[in-house]
Order: sequence, then structure tokens, then C-alpha cells
Amino acid sequence: MPLILLHSICFIAATVCPSAVLHRAGFLSRRDARFFYYKKVKALFDSGYEINKIVILQSAILMSFWGGGPNNYWNFYSWISTAVTIAEALGIHRSVATTNMQSQDKSLLRRLWWILVTRDSACSSLVGRPFRIELDQSDTEMLTIEDFAHDAMTSDFLESPFRQNYALYQIEIAKLSIVLRDIVISRFYPGRRSPSTPDILQSRLYQWRGELPPTLTWQEDVPDHSNPFSMTLSVQYNHHLIMLYLGRIPSVGLRNSHDDIEEIMAIAAQNISTVACAVVTKSIILGMPHEFFHSIFLAQAVFYTKLKSPNKLLAQLGRAALTNCQMVLHESCECWDPSPWIMQLFDNLSSRRLEKQAANAEQRSQPSGPAEALGLNGGIGSTPGAGVFNGLLGYDPWQSNPMLSSLFELPPELLLPE
Repeated sequence: MPLILLHSICFIAATVCPSAVLHRAGFLSRRDARFFYYKKVKALFDSGYEINKIVILQSAILMSFWGGGPNNYWNFYSWISTAVTIAEALGIHRSVATTNMQSQDKSLLRRLWWILVTRDSACSSLVGRPFRIELDQSDTEMLTIEDFAHDAMTSDFLESPFRQNYALYQIEIAKLSIVLRDIVISRFYPGRRSPSTPDILQSRLYQWRGELPPTLTWQEDVPDHSNPFSMTLSVQYNHHLIMLYLGRIPSVGLRNSHDDIEEIMAIAAQNISTVACAVVTKSIILGMPHEFFHSIFLAQAVFYTKLKSPNKLLAQLGRAALTNCQMVLHESCECWDPSPWIMQLFDNLSSRRLEKQAANAEQRSQPSGPAEALGLNGGIGSTPGAGVFNGLLGYDPWQSNPMLSSLFELPPELLLPE
């Protein structure tokens, strides 16, 4: 096996390896082990050690699970962009159906391309970055289960339930990523007018769910702990429903009313929270596909909006649900790099909400003085958390994130340098 690919696989293995095994290998934590192998892969990549483009592409895809750090421009977005550049140079964004390649080579190229599409869709929508892949310029065929049969060490691939579910999951998450891209384009691409309305996109989600293979279907209230693939698809489905409507102002001609939209988002967020908590209580978090974690972010956004409710009971329920999601992210800190800064984000938002409520209560109980009346107190310079996201994220994805600006109403001082 090529050395750069070996270290890339070790990097992924360290992400999900039990802590006890890592300790026996001399690593203090998963983060320590991941950084050890990341440095090796990065050194080999920078030195041009490997010349096989497919191997380099495979390694770049694996390294897209690296989240980066403060003032580090090499993060998951950088690695995805690099992988897409290599893939397009190889031409795998175009159909190879009529070429003379062997069938297993065609399948490998298709799988690499659709893994990239899935990673690009999930990661770019998480931080509000433009999609690196332009699907209008691609005609690569959608995956089929036969594309995965070539990986089997034996001939019983299609008879193995786990392998079959894995293959079906990759196919369905690729299809779902196309819907996600259309949702993001319809909402957050100012230079493009999408023909897809919310009603059409919601119908596509319903249709996708209705066409799922039986082994990947789910019941909302009863997560199947033995099937991480159906659990991940369920939370991604609910994530996309939230993405479709969160922060959207109901317009004329929209089928769903404001109350309908609120109910859709509340149910979707609760479904995500139910599955996420079940994953933690069953201690199967290391066995979940990484797409699973992306959904928790928007579920928290829905619960955060509940904190603004004048109904104290509803606000308390929202805070409790938000806390549950924070606990799930805490459990995933060493296997999903965005967890710490998402936790930090909602910690700061919740704290500011509590401080604002306390200040409002104090103002109502005391007559306002000249400074308060003119709004001279509590200015930008006095904000305790000013610059927290710049210092934490380094590459600063939030300043241009259309979701944060519209959903959370982040004050400018929270994004200023300290």
C-alpha cells in the first residue's frame, strides 16, 4: 500500500479507534494520534512523494476529515478543494460509461466522485461556503449497488447485510446531497435564481424518503440502534427540512403557513435530538458516519430560537433540548473537529441571551439614566466574548455565513478581532 494512503487510513482509524487502544500505542488522545498521522500525510503531500493521482485523490478525500485550527488555512474545505481539483484534472466528473476501462475502475471513479459531492455538500453548507463542485458541469452516472461489489474480498458481498446497507447508504446519501445543494442554492445564492420553490424541494424530500430501500427506512420515535445508516439518513432528512425553512419568511403562494413551518422545524429538530441522544446512550457514536453530526447544528439553531419565546415553559424546554445537543457534541469532540466551536458558539449565544434577559429585567425595575437612554452602555468594546469566533476558528467562516447572519442575528462585535 502506498505510504501516503497508509498514513491517511491511520488518520481515519485514529478518529474512531477506542481510547484504550490509542493509549497502548503511546498516544494521549485521539486528537494527539490524528495530528501525528496528519503531519505525516501533509509532509508527504507537500513533498510530492506520491505520483499516482488516484492515490493522491484518495488521500485528499480522507484528509478532508481534518478540521484545522486557528490561523490554519488547511482544513476540511482546503482538502476538499484540493481533492476536487485533482478529480476534475483526472476527468472523473464526466461519464466514463463509453470508455474501455474495466468495470471495477469505472466503479472506483464514480464512487470517488460521489463521495466528493457528498463531502462538499455537507461541509460547505455547514460553514456557509460556496460549493466547490459545480454539478451542472458533471454528467457522472449515479452510483448503483454493483459499484460496491468490486471491493469484496470474497464473492458474498451482496449477501452480507452490513455491506449491502453500506452500499445502499452511500447511494442514498449521494442522492440526498443533491437535494441539499438545491436547498442551499435556492436560499443563499444571491447571484442565482433557483427554479425550485420550497414546496417543490419539500416534495422532493418526501419522494426521496418514500423511495428508500426497506433496510434504510426508519420510524421517527424508535431509532434502530443496530443500523447506523438508517439513523444517519433520518437525521439528514430532518436536517434538510430545517435548512429549507429556518429563518424563512412565509411568502405569498407558499403552501405552508407560518404555524405549519414552525411545526415542521420543531418536529424535525426533536427527531434529530432523539436519535442523537440514543447514539450517546448506546455508546455507538464512534460507529456513526460523519454526516450524522452535521444535523445537530441546525437542530440546536431551532432550539435556540425557542429561548426567545415569551412562554417560559417553551423557553425552558428549548434550553433543555439545546443542552442535550451540547452533550452529544461533547461526546463527539475527539472524532468530529467542528464540535468544539459549535459548542462554543451556542454557549456564547445562550449566555448573551441570559444576560440580555437579566438586563431587561433590571431596566424594568429601575428608572433609566441618561447613559442607558442613549444606549451608551454595553457597547462593542465592553462585550466579554468579542472576537471569540475569530480566535477560535482562525479561518473565520462565520463572517460571510448567510445562515448565521439571518438565523442568529449575531452582533458585529462578536466577529471583531480581540
